[in-house]
Amino acid sequence: DYAIGKCLANRGDIIVIMPGHAENIAVASGITVDIAGIAIVGLGSGTKRPKLSFTAAAATYAISAGNVSHYNIQWEANFADVVTGLSVSGVDGLSFENCYFTEAGTDLNYVDVIDLATGADDISFVGCKFITGDAANDSHITGVAHSGFYVKDCYFAANVAQTSVVGLIESSGN
Repeated sequence: DYAIGKCLANRGDIIVIMPGHAENIAVASGITVDIAGIAIVGLGSGTKRPKLSFTAAAATYAISAGNVSHYNIQWEANFADVVTGLSVSGVDGLSFENCYFTEAGTDLNYVDVIDLATGADDISFVGCKFITGDAANDSHITGVAHSGFYVKDCYFAANVAQTSVVGLIESSGN
């Protein structure tokens, strides 16, 4: 969040997260992406990929600025029933590439991994993995009225039967 605050909108600023970096998000909007036109890039692979862990039910990574790219970052639920991990306002032009959305273990889970507010258009997910394993999971991506919603070469898995029957991607629009 500190690095985001140092960026200037639409200047092409890039935040690089070093291999093995780990950070806990413990409150709503614990990290807020509120500067448009930046890229947040994680270095490393496997267990050295940067990890942001949600450590409270209301903890969120909030995105309220458009045209932001995320690359090679792991987001992990590390608390029971994290309501929404990534909360996206009605902003356009977000991309997630080679990102990993997972849970730390049994009963350390998301309810919804990503919530897209109405009007969040031109959102893309390329080469991402969404793996959940708790009956309390609902959707990996949820939202309505999205134009330009794009998913390519992603893996979605819910490793146990869900309590609520909802789609892993629950969206309307084109």
